Amino acid sequence: MKKSTSVLVLFLVVSVSHAAEVKLTASDGAAVDKFGNSVSISGDYAIVGALGDDDDGENSGSAYVYNSIDDLSLPVELSAFSGTIAPDGILLQWRTESETNNLGFRVYRSANKEDQFKKVAFVDGYGSTPIPHDYTFTDKKAKKGETYYYFLEDIDIAGNTERSAIITVTFPRILSKAVPTQFVLHQNYPNPFNPETWIPYELAADTQVTITIYSVQGHHIRTLELGIQPAGSYLTKEKAAYWDGRSKTGESVPSGTYFYHFRAGEFTATRKIKLLK
Repeated sequence: MKKSTSVLVLFLVVSVSHAAEVKLTASDGAAVDKFGNSVSISGDYAIVGALGDDDDGENSGSAYVYNSIDDLSLPVELSAFSGTIAPDGILLQWRTESETNNLGFRVYRSANKEDQFKKVAFVDGYGSTPIPHDYTFTDKKAKKGETYYYFLEDIDIAGNTERSAIITVTFPRILSKAVPTQFVLHQNYPNPFNPETWIPYELAADTQVTITIYSVQGHHIRTLELGIQPAGSYLTKEKAAYWDGRSKTGESVPSGTYFYHFRAGEFTATRKIKLLK
């Protein structure tokens, strides 16, 4: 049998397993590759020498090189991106289901889908997180009567970028004061938050509004008595309900998951909220 001498086998670390990527040798007729002990470890690399005194000396002088990869998880998983009209501009909202090494999002806008897009904002990301996050940005420089095109570009710590799909939003010259056709409780933003957050909602009729916050154990944390409010949309920070992350006694509540229960007349709804310090 022909012997393999001066063999170099490259391996890639996938999670905790080692997979052979390629075996390089000037003369390779060996049927068996036998591992020896690690002879050198430096940073992400480990060189493992093969047995030099195996039965036939098949791998004498060979070495196995390992390269570790710390994170093979998915990048930012964007699950929603939309634009709506707010009293002070165009409100962009998006949601991620998970993030990996995310520095943040560049927000791009164009007045023509075929024209060059310009960056109008940068919104910080949450780094690496397996839980959903909600983001908002209000384009206060948008002009009434114009149609705009937007996309997001997330960027990670290595400088890699990925673009979202393009959305279209028309900013009417005269803002409609039409009453919402139904009661709606929206997700708070930011979420997770620290230490303050806003809870947006819509009212189809004038009614008494109350928001009660509970812990996951069902303990009463805080009640926000908002009084009788006229029908309309309460989406921006200026109009949405506000919680400063404090209990009914004024103490700052600890990190964790909470629920906010919304009551507007006969309408009720509950959503999950997360405080992350």
